[in-house]
Amino acid sequence: MQVSELFLLSLTSKNARKIVSTRKFKSTGTCFDFSNNSGISKLFFEEWSQEIEVVRWAFRKPPVSEEIVSAEILNITGIDSPCRITINPDSGIPIIWCDSDLKKVFPSFIHRYFCDLFNVPTDVQISMDLNHLHKLPNTDFVKNVRITGLETNAHLVNSFFDTVSVSYCAILDSWIHGDVSLDSSLFKVENICLYGSEYFTIEHLLRFEGKHAFLSQSHLTVQDIIRFIHHWIDGRGFKNLETLMIFTSAEDNFSDRIPEEIELKPWDLVKRPYGFYVRSAMRDFLGFSPFMQDCSKAQDVERKEDGLLATVLLGDNTFIFNVWRDTDPKAVVRNEILLEMQVSELFLLSLTSKKARKIVSTRKFKSTGTCFDFSDNSGISELSFEEWREDIEVVRWAFRKPPVSEEIVSTEILNVDGIDSSCRITINPYSGIPTIWCSSRLKKVFPSFIHRYFCDLFNVPTDVQISMNLNHLHSLPDVKFVKNVKLAGFETNAKLVDSFLNTVTVSNCAMLNTEIRGDLSLDSSLLKIDNICLYNSKCFTVEHLLRFEGRHVFLSRSHLTVQEIVRFIQHWIDGKGLQSLETLVLFSQVEDNFSERIPEEIELKPWDPAKRPSGFYMRSAMRDFLGLSPLMYDCSKAEDVERKEDGLLATVLLGDNTFIFNVWRDTDPKAPFQGGNEWIRGRIR
Repeated sequence: MQVSELFLLSLTSKNARKIVSTRKFKSTGTCFDFSNNSGISKLFFEEWSQEIEVVRWAFRKPPVSEEIVSAEILNITGIDSPCRITINPDSGIPIIWCDSDLKKVFPSFIHRYFCDLFNVPTDVQISMDLNHLHKLPNTDFVKNVRITGLETNAHLVNSFFDTVSVSYCAILDSWIHGDVSLDSSLFKVENICLYGSEYFTIEHLLRFEGKHAFLSQSHLTVQDIIRFIHHWIDGRGFKNLETLMIFTSAEDNFSDRIPEEIELKPWDLVKRPYGFYVRSAMRDFLGFSPFMQDCSKAQDVERKEDGLLATVLLGDNTFIFNVWRDTDPKAVVRNEILLEMQVSELFLLSLTSKKARKIVSTRKFKSTGTCFDFSDNSGISELSFEEWREDIEVVRWAFRKPPVSEEIVSTEILNVDGIDSSCRITINPYSGIPTIWCSSRLKKVFPSFIHRYFCDLFNVPTDVQISMNLNHLHSLPDVKFVKNVKLAGFETNAKLVDSFLNTVTVSNCAMLNTEIRGDLSLDSSLLKIDNICLYNSKCFTVEHLLRFEGRHVFLSRSHLTVQEIVRFIQHWIDGKGLQSLETLVLFSQVEDNFSERIPEEIELKPWDPAKRPSGFYMRSAMRDFLGLSPLMYDCSKAEDVERKEDGLLATVLLGDNTFIFNVWRDTDPKAPFQGGNEWIRGRIR
């Protein structure tokens, strides 16, 4: 369901509201839009890079042409108020039609209701045409405001900013007609952006008390700019200023004329770095602006009272003034360098000293975890860092001397489990990944040490995940529990699989991406893992399947026959096992035609909408196994079987050589769908 549909559903009853509130969103906030000339206002939901319209409202009766889909009694500030609801036929957005006496309280009510419903930030943000100032709800504080409309009278601007305190940002996207007061509270807002700033005089600029100002279509002249610079140098204002950007429509040539009037000093790298960090507010004003402005060829001015530097960047009709607020220019340089460094470089830097480690640990990452890779035939192991859509290799290691051909860039003494061990470090010339060469006596403890060190350094999840070739079982560190394991290699002996899984407890997922030679034990711990995936499952017999105790199983290149699948279904119907099973997906290499032969052997019942929904939610483990699989399986044309002991349903989806078995564990078939993001790349989590 869309956000607007969920919102509408929540109005129908307290139970519906409770159900809808279980749906979670990652939101940066909400925004009112009062700019519509038709008298209809809107509430938008901000979800990172997009705005999603939720609801509209107006204070009058709905048009006769619009069908009323619901009439609700809303309790607004203690008063039960009848409201009619229609649905816009083009957008599908609900419109609430209210009595006019709710004008001042309804927006605040709907905002508070929505924020409580989805637990999103309660900051008030407004986009409005000040010619509709009567629509403004009862609010004294807003975080951000955007003034829209073709033109706006200056006295309305003065009135708005004197009435409402704007704590963060004001964007004026309207031509202001008349004189804005020199005492307007607009000039006290932290960040201001004026896309049509013809009315903005030098007197307004000299009274600005905020941090960032962006002026487009300005009429400020060279002499005005020079006066501003002298004002700043003399310390007569602008105590908070960080960035001023002016794009003027005047015909003055700033780049030639300003240096004639102001003494500008060339860049001194001892006093400041070359790059100026563009703050988020200014990046928003500019659109896709640079994260860092190159100031290496720009010139500076210095404030007399405290020696504070500001850099002046000039174009023909462009003036940018960046104030260096950071007291330690070395810290700025350091932060710039850290932002540019790869994870592997940061890791290597952290090994050089305690101070370096402390500095590196300030760099933050959004990570789903780390993963060991012991599958390399050369005896070199790896640690990779999972950052949402990609795996980033961090470090490699081996327990021998480095090859003579590789240059040793560092020799470090690492304290591994209380033992000071000399290790040599080389850099792979192609990938840039460091390789640590250690003594063989560290084989069992070094991987755990490097994993713990890395997780502490960047504060990432400590779950152990392993990708390995069991023919290199000697590479396995001292570890009893792992979250996920992926077994790689061309082929692996079944005894090694049994030995490994009987030694190491896998709590979430096992993926076998190798051909298993020999017979897997029927008592193998593989059958007790929650989620298993065998990309070559010739070794996996019906006896293994009947003993599976987990939730999800994916079998590719299976040799199970129609009769064996029929036996599995009957086993499940009779309640003889598979008590935790949720999904079985099987792709067979046998030439049986499942879609024709299985219905001949098992009684399948057509879909009953009263017993289950049409779509089966595919859990994350199965989506990882299948790749970009559908988040929801359409089971409206599929048929069901019912377990005798408790009436639990399972849906059977059949293809020529495909068998999918979905068990409906949800006790309430009407429960809301709780899906995640199907486009996040599959991985073993």
